[in-house]
Amino acid sequence: MRTLTFKQIQKSKIALQRIAEKAEASQKLNYGKDNKNSAIFKTYSTSSPMGQTIYFNFSDEELLELLRLEAKRLGHSPAQKEIFWVYRFYIRNRFQRWPYALKKAGLSRSAGKSGKSMEAMMKDRHNYEYWLNKVREHALELERPPHAVEMPEACEALKRNFRTWAEVLRAAGVSRSWMRQKVVNRIPDLEEEYRILLKDIQKKAIELGRPPLKIEVDQEVRVKLRQRCGSWRNVLFQIGLEPVTKISPFASSYLDEKDQIRNRIHKEILKDSLYQVLNLDQKARKYLLCLKNKAKELDRAPIKEELPKEMVQYLIGYCGTWSNTLYQIGCKPLRGDQLKAVKKENRKRVIHK
Repeated sequence: MRTLTFKQIQKSKIALQRIAEKAEASQKLNYGKDNKNSAIFKTYSTSSPMGQTIYFNFSDEELLELLRLEAKRLGHSPAQKEIFWVYRFYIRNRFQRWPYALKKAGLSRSAGKSGKSMEAMMKDRHNYEYWLNKVREHALELERPPHAVEMPEACEALKRNFRTWAEVLRAAGVSRSWMRQKVVNRIPDLEEEYRILLKDIQKKAIELGRPPLKIEVDQEVRVKLRQRCGSWRNVLFQIGLEPVTKISPFASSYLDEKDQIRNRIHKEILKDSLYQVLNLDQKARKYLLCLKNKAKELDRAPIKEELPKEMVQYLIGYCGTWSNTLYQIGCKPLRGDQLKAVKKENRKRVIHK
């Protein structure tokens, strides 16, 4: 792949934009597409090294913004044939399917002149943002993520956009880190009776080697502390802990009634959960420090194959799962395309060695 400077890449992007504008004005959106000897094909096609370099230097957001701008110009979601061929190829390569790209851009997946108008899309967008904001507001009121059954109107309004309640919460930004920032606070001058109860929970946590589940604490104690602190999360915050949470909570809570038969009953168990691991021995602390340094070096979460096998096995033995191991250092495991790309790159390095 040809090496280009940042300045050269930016210059090429601007030149491509001008070519696309001329092609749109003349209604020749396939200009240069079928001539492999043309300058535009050699420079921008992903089949050429230079074209690949330019393509990879377009971020997802840049490509999605191209779609949004075209939608404004056309007055509807653009069909593939309404987009200049280079951009069309870039978008399709990046998002695999055209409807997926339109959805990511916040546009109607019904494209072309017969599709939904921009006015109708703006109305849908306003409705979408309104209900996501309602979810955030309710989370703040409850001091925890709301359940789908607590917001039936939101489920009905958003079922065209999402399949599960987990997807709704993710889009609304109601995550562990968000809850940590928004709903916990240190309570000054806590009365002696509550400090004693908190010490008992702290002892329980040390005994378990993790924050206790609500069901593992005496109900009378739990109710008393929640009334004083506002939420179970805030109770634990007073002693420097966070509640045990599911990796993918509400992933089986479907918005559409026809899918509800597949719902699973929510259980407070450690399986597929994230939690702080306490009582670490010296070896586990040393390995977690090595893991943290590796993540800093890579600027991402390491994968198991990039670390000594003994270290990985020891940490999983302590933390239960690889996801929970990474949780201890503030990282999330790589998923999907990102994981595939890292494994592919690592295989290339091994071959070259």
